[in-house]
This record gives sequence, structure tokens and C-alpha cells, in this order.
Amino acid sequence: MNRGKEAFMKYISIATFSALAFTSGLATAEQFGDNGTFAISVDRIFGYVSNTQSYDTTSSTGAGDATVKTSYETTTSQFSLLGHYLPTSVGQVPRLSFDAFLGSGISLGGSVMYDHYSTSHKNAGVEDPDKPTEGIWLLSPRVGFAYMFTPHVGIWPRAGITYAHISSDSTSTSTTGVVTSSSDSVSALYYTMDVNLVVTPVPHVGFTIGPTLDYLLSYSESTTPASTNPDSNQKEHALGLQAGFLAWF
Repeated sequence: MNRGKEAFMKYISIATFSALAFTSGLATAEQFGDNGTFAISVDRIFGYVSNTQSYDTTSSTGAGDATVKTSYETTTSQFSLLGHYLPTSVGQVPRLSFDAFLGSGISLGGSVMYDHYSTSHKNAGVEDPDKPTEGIWLLSPRVGFAYMFTPHVGIWPRAGITYAHISSDSTSTSTTGVVTSSSDSVSALYYTMDVNLVVTPVPHVGFTIGPTLDYLLSYSESTTPASTNPDSNQKEHALGLQAGFLAWF
């Protein structure tokens, strides 16, 4: 009888130890940034961004072929919640992100985004044919490194490049009924970096918050009809503090 009881207790102990070991292994595997895990996030959902843009433009003085160059600089600061693209801040656009962890906390992934809007209005109850539209899409590959201080709190810096393409079309109607169309297409390449604090209060779900940087590397613009005095020496950088949400498995 005692031998049977001892054998039973032995089996219970082995089963309990195995269950604890298996549960511990699952808990370890559930930590954010572990090798083989995959994260899906929505970045830059809300936050604050200060964007500075500068450029040079030339204009005719009206005296023969003489021109004058003027330099402009604009700084725009804005807080947004679930915001969309504004002409003054590519860095403040929310984006869908995918990242895979390859081991030792190293992540490889990127973000994608598309935004489009159009405007229409009526004049004395009659719809105006002028309907300006604007659209933007961006692609942002990156590499990162995640380090968890505890199972629920860590840091995740990421760096890469962001390619943004912005297009706009508009029509205008003169008082004589002549319709004129114009279009503008911009391609820009940015160096992008964010240093996120990662907080995961429950397994597989968390949020990020941290500083962001977008620095303009190259810029090209095409207009129709072609501009006789295109802007030049384009510069831009955006600094922000932004937050997002993530899930991983």
C-alpha cells in the first residue's frame, strides 16, 4: 500500500515538474523580441512632431532675364491623434508595420502607408467642377534591436530609410469657362529612426512610445505644366515623440 502511494506521489511530482517546466518554457517563448517571433504594429498613431522645411526659389524681376533668389524656412509643430498626412509633416503619418526577430533581439521589417483625399464644394448651390485631390504612399524598410529589461518593459531602437511619393491634381475654371488642369508629383527619401520604449502589460499585446527622427536625404519634384522657376536646395527634418500599438506571436 505504501509502495503504491509512494509510486503515485512520484508520478505526481514528475508530472508537476514537467508541467512547470513546460509552462516556464512557454512563458519564456512569449517574451517580446524572442528569436522567431513576429510583430505587427501600428506606429505613430498619436504624438507630437516638429517639422522644419527650407528651400530656395527664384522669381523674375521683370527687367530682362534678371532673377532674384529667395530663401524660405518654415517650422510646423503639431499634436495629432489618429492623424493623416499633412503637406508639412511626412513623419507624422500613421503606418502599418511588420517586423521579424532573427535572434539576439535583432529585428528586420518595415512600414507601409497610403492616404488619399479629395475636396469638393458648391457655389450658390451649384457644384464647382474644381476638385483638388492629393495622395501619398510610403515604404520604410528598417532594422532594429530589442532588449527587454523585464518581461514587460524593454527598449526597441530601429533605423532605416523611408521613401515617400506624394501626388496632387487640381483643376480651375476661369470666369470665361476655360478649364485648366495642373498636377504635382514629389518623390522624397528620408533617413528614419525611432527609439521606442516597449511596454507589454499582457502577453502578446503592448504599446510603444519614444522619440522619432526623419531627415530628408533626396528630393525631386515634377509639375505639369512645368514650372519655370522650380524650388531648389530642399531641406527637411522632423523630430517627434510618438506612440503606437503592437501585437506579436
